[in-house]
Amino acid sequence: MTKLNDLAKIELIAFTAFAVIAFIFTAGAAVNEHISIPNHVYYNRYWINLLSSYAITCLCYFLMVFYVNVEVKVKERQTSNGVIFICILIYLCWIAGLINEYFAMLLAVKMMAVFINSNKDREKLTIAQEALMLFSLYLFLSAITNILSYHVVIRSILGILVPVAILHYLYAVHVLLPELEKTTRTGLKFSGRTLLNGALTYLPVALLILVSN
Repeated sequence: MTKLNDLAKIELIAFTAFAVIAFIFTAGAAVNEHISIPNHVYYNRYWINLLSSYAITCLCYFLMVFYVNVEVKVKERQTSNGVIFICILIYLCWIAGLINEYFAMLLAVKMMAVFINSNKDREKLTIAQEALMLFSLYLFLSAITNILSYHVVIRSILGILVPVAILHYLYAVHVLLPELEKTTRTGLKFSGRTLLNGALTYLPVALLILVSN
C-alpha cells in the first residue's frame, strides 16, 4: 500500500468524513420524507442503491489516492494502462448515475491535482498524464452542465462524443503516431488512419445519439 504523507492523510480523512456526513444527511432526508408523506413507499432497492453510490464514489477516490497518484508519476518505464482504465471506470460510474454531480466535481479536482503534482518536472506528458488531465476537464464540465440543466443535446455530446474523442486522441498521438514514425510518408498515413478511425468511431456514436433523442 502507498505510504501517505501527513497532508495526504488529512485529505483522505476529510474526504471520508465528508462522504459519511453527506450519506447521513441524504439518508436522514429520505427517512424524514418517508415519515412526513402519507403512504410513502421507497422505490425498489433504494437503500442498497444509495449505499452503493457512496461506496463506489469512495472507491474511485481511494483508487486515485493509492494507485493513480503513484502510477502517473512513473517515467522510467512505459506507464501501464491502469490509469486509463480507472478514468474510464469513473466515467462509466458517472454516466450511470452512481456518482452525483458534486462528488464528480470533487473527483475531477482531485484528478487535476494529481496531474499537476505529477508534472512538476515539465517533461513530455505520458499517455496516463494526458488521460488524467483530459478526463478531469471532461468530468468537471459534464457535472456543471448537469447542475445547470443544460439542453439534453449538449449533455449527450459531453456524455458520449467527448470521451470517445479523448480516447481517439490518446490512441492517435501515443499509439498510432509512434508506430507510423518508423515508416515512410508518416504524415499521409497518419492522416488517413486517423480519418478512417474517426469515421468508424464517430458515425455509429452520432447515429446512436440521434436515434436516442
